[in-house]
Amino acid sequence: MAASMDDVCGVCKQKVKENDDAVFCEDDCYRCHHVKCVNLSERSCKAHQQGSKSDIIEALKVCVEDLKNEFEEKLSSFAALSGEVNTLREELKCSSEKIKSQRGDINLLYDYTNELEQYSKNYDVIIKGIPPSENKDCREITKKIGQVMVCDVTDRDLGGCHGLRQPKIRGMPASIVACFVQREKKHESMQKRKVKGPLHTKELGYTGENRQAFVNDDLTAYNGK
Repeated sequence: MAASMDDVCGVCKQKVKENDDAVFCEDDCYRCHHVKCVNLSERSCKAHQQGSKSDIIEALKVCVEDLKNEFEEKLSSFAALSGEVNTLREELKCSSEKIKSQRGDINLLYDYTNELEQYSKNYDVIIKGIPPSENKDCREITKKIGQVMVCDVTDRDLGGCHGLRQPKIRGMPASIVACFVQREKKHESMQKRKVKGPLHTKELGYTGENRQAFVNDDLTAYNGK
């Protein structure tokens, strides 16, 4: 059809040019439409060009029906996808609950493992803050700390004393682990430490900066934080 430059397609809202394949709706909207926008067949276009109004109406009805069917198909697909999304949402919820439950079980297992580790070291204390020296005698240092805390610690009370690996942080002294033969003696030393309060290196006979030394029985990584 011949169209003026002022005609606008009722579907795409673009101008209908004179050389565009287009049809004019005389039955309802009285607007031009690009053939490709309304999915008209070649037969329908020829019928329009020949002036068969009934064929055009029939073609438009078929086009509307096709569009309706296509819309219903897309609506059905959307409903199916919505169902899948809801299913996945429920699965995600169940998975989150399982993860939460498993996290709780892991925490319980971690606490139990920590208790077992701490119990296995129930005869030990760890000493921190002792200045490094070439001739550090861990056993003598432990007995000296006992004297300062007014807790008599002898060689018979100690099963073994050893220094831990030097920390990677420069200037930080290595810790000492002292193992008591009897748990009661170890508990006595910890009680005396609480009564004594802060312990300093000058009390132990060290010169230089008077730093605080620490004695405790939290030897696991978790309890030592």
